[in-house]
Amino acid sequence: MNATEIGLYLHIPFCDHICGYCDFFTVYRKTSSSVYERFTNALIREIELRADENWGKQKIKTIYFGGGTPSILKTSQLGKILKTISTKFDTSTLAECSIEINPGTTTLEDLLAYQQMGINRASFGVQAFQDDVLKSADRIHDASQAISAIRLAQKAGFMNISLDLMFGIPGQSKQDWRHSLRKAIELNVQHISLYNLTYEKGTPFFKQKQNGTLNPVEEETEEWFYEYAVDEMENSLFQRYEISNFSLPGFESKHNSNYWDLVPYLGVGPSAHSFDGQRRFWNVNHFLKYLRNLEGDEIPVAKTEHLTEIMNLQEWIFLQLRQVKGFSFTDLKDRFDISVSDWKKELSGQFGPEWQKWIKIDIHTLSLTKEGMRVSESIYPVIVDWFEEIFN
Repeated sequence: MNATEIGLYLHIPFCDHICGYCDFFTVYRKTSSSVYERFTNALIREIELRADENWGKQKIKTIYFGGGTPSILKTSQLGKILKTISTKFDTSTLAECSIEINPGTTTLEDLLAYQQMGINRASFGVQAFQDDVLKSADRIHDASQAISAIRLAQKAGFMNISLDLMFGIPGQSKQDWRHSLRKAIELNVQHISLYNLTYEKGTPFFKQKQNGTLNPVEEETEEWFYEYAVDEMENSLFQRYEISNFSLPGFESKHNSNYWDLVPYLGVGPSAHSFDGQRRFWNVNHFLKYLRNLEGDEIPVAKTEHLTEIMNLQEWIFLQLRQVKGFSFTDLKDRFDISVSDWKKELSGQFGPEWQKWIKIDIHTLSLTKEGMRVSESIYPVIVDWFEEIFN
């Protein structure tokens, strides 16, 4: 891996409550304070060990504290982690440092401390602004706490605030969704992510769906939620830059954009994933094993996957097409040495008039239309397969 700017993801697995739809690696919060300190020390040791590798030559462009609920850690513990990063890595070009925050437990004191330690972006998992819908989603905060948390972040000086909203929650009405979207916009945040409730295998919601005790929203209604949200966002000052993400101009998530542009990133913490340009590798998803490995100065990698050029091409096209900008043919040439004298003519011949409602082709780029993004899962394979044939 050549010296470059990378993203750094830190997985903090603790949660006050593990929501019924969540399939991320999490550990229930109710444990002793010594466990948090032990984890903090293990995470710091992993950062140090990774810095001693080739990763230490990289500049950190973005930092993202995810989870779980990173705000469960004491501000002093988060400060120790950030100090280690700045000591072991070059953070001179750091553009964004984000933390996910529980709307129900944050305080002004904590938010001020985050600001002082250099965290400049706050992300709140709001999901909805109706108490009954939040209860159906198995969230433990209420609507008033979510609103209060965002206003406290603004009072603390955060000028880059993101919130997540979820649609397709059992019992959620169209009026509920309208209200949540409008409330999110009214709160003067800079970024909004919109997610469809999914039923991941192994989660309580999946089991309840299987045994009939939880009834999912009808597919037609889910489509309405999605289409209404896109229209509502586009009628506001928010600009769509990725299938599920909207921001005010200049407030796109720099860290997530790293992923979509296949920028190398380092993940630390249990179950965290990394990508160095040629390989993907990920840590063990076992809390005690993670701790014990690092206490023995061993990086707890569970598995490594070496990527072929075809695999990189497939993923790059898929991730680029998730973004409104699509991909440029110049980037395609630079990355994979794929070149055609007249892409627009070639692609227009391959994807005829019937494709015009789904894809947009000009001299320099290929991207999905608004309708194409709605049915993107069906379009990706066809486009990827065609470029793969040219590559071969």
